[in-house]
Parts: sequence; C-alpha cells; structure tokens
Amino acid sequence: MLTQDDDDDDDDDDDDDDDDDVMMMMMMMMMMMMMMMMMMNLMMMMMMMMMMMMMMMMMMIMMMMMMMMMMMMMMMMMMMRHDDDDDDDDDDDDDDDDDDNVMMMMMMMMMMMMMMMIMKMI
Repeated sequence: MLTQDDDDDDDDDDDDDDDDDVMMMMMMMMMMMMMMMMMMNLMMMMMMMMMMMMMMMMMMIMMMMMMMMMMMMMMMMMMMRHDDDDDDDDDDDDDDDDDDNVMMMMMMMMMMMMMMMIMKMI
C-alpha cells in the first residue's frame, strides 16, 4: 500500500513493509468486526422472526465458523509477514519464528475453545 512513495530510499523499505503489515492487520480486524456485526444483526432478525432454538444454534455455529476463518486469515498473514520481513537479517529469524509459533499456538487454542463451545451448545 505504502510502497509507492518510498521508491527513492531503500533503507527503510522494511519498515515500510512493517507498516503495510500493520495496515493489513488493521484491515483484517475491521473486516472481522464488520462481519461480526452483520452476523449479530442477522441473529437478531432471526430471533425476532422465529423464536426457535435451531436458528440460534445455526447462527452460533456460523459465528464460530466465521471466527475460525478470520483466525486462519490472521495466521496466514502472520506467516507471510514473517517470511518477507526477515530476509535482511538472519540472526533474529529464530526469535521471530518463536513469536510466530507462539501466535500460532494462541490461535490454535482459540480455535479449540470455539470448538468446545460449539460442542457444548450441541
């Protein structure tokens, strides 16, 4: 996104990449929020229209699925970010890997929790 204006100086390209990634992350978060809002609205509408447990279940499961998809996207973003930004310095690759792994673990945990919640619902 921001790469166009920085063609003249190469030294801060990597910073710029970081900014881009932050921007991307922000966008992802925004999209997530929007999706959530839409899903909530749908849920409300459904509940108003018919007070059925089945509908609620369906909505809940859909919400969970959405969250999982978002998390997957986030993971992909993490992986990509980690891949491009660290080409310049090899010494802290492993630290960065560790960070990414921790993030991955967190995401996995979240997904597990979601699954558990779904199971409890059913």
